[in-house]
Amino acid sequence: TSLSNETGLECVANRVVSLQDMSLEEFSLSSSISPSFLPTSIMQLDLSHNSLSDIPGLSQLTNLASLDIRRNQFRSLPQSLTQLPFLTNLNASRNHLRPSADLLVLLTQPPLP
Repeated sequence: TSLSNETGLECVANRVVSLQDMSLEEFSLSSSISPSFLPTSIMQLDLSHNSLSDIPGLSQLTNLASLDIRRNQFRSLPQSLTQLPFLTNLNASRNHLRPSADLLVLLTQPPLP
């Protein structure tokens, strides 16, 4: 069976005690997704090939080391990326990102202690 909405994902996540890798690639997610239902133990999250433009609450995934948001609808990177101290791998290719001073600062800014 497949899960078609965030409510279904919440039901599954509520039963998970420890989860390190999660792939929601090509899951038909649109606009935004709140990772608040995901365990904070997640280290790798693949949200590629959806129609996402925002990820509110991303800063709650404090153990996240790898985030794949390629092929979505992002116009800017989430500011909360700077609050992920272990994030070392970010794939944001094939979005609608435009070069800007804010983007450069966000990408070169060290994570918060």
